[in-house]
Amino acid sequence: MEITVSRSTVRQPEKIIGPTVTIINTDETVTQEKDEQGTEYTLYSYTQYRFDVGEVELIQIGSLPSGVEWDEQLRSIEREHLYAEAEKYTAKYRDDVADPDKLALWIAYKASVRSTPSQPGYPAVVEYPARPE
Repeated sequence: MEITVSRSTVRQPEKIIGPTVTIINTDETVTQEKDEQGTEYTLYSYTQYRFDVGEVELIQIGSLPSGVEWDEQLRSIEREHLYAEAEKYTAKYRDDVADPDKLALWIAYKASVRSTPSQPGYPAVVEYPARPE
């Protein structure tokens, strides 16, 4: 995994998901600048994360590449994956009138996953709730 601490470009950054690399941009700011001739242009500044094949999937399940430490962006990738999984199950059980308790368990799980950034030690250390069975 490569992290570009800061980057500026006249092209708007985009998230790229592909078979060889995934690029995620964070901390985006947009400013209007002028060149030497006085022509205005838009400047996009951001932090860029570049992931090799399989790295995003590892982060989604809570495993980091060697030598990398958890930060807010990496935890966000992991948390979004857990939250999307919970959303899938809440949608499944929302229509299941035979088992409303499972819906309640998944809703509580989603709320717990969403609140993990408020835990002490976040983002270096996070304790996720147990996944409902």
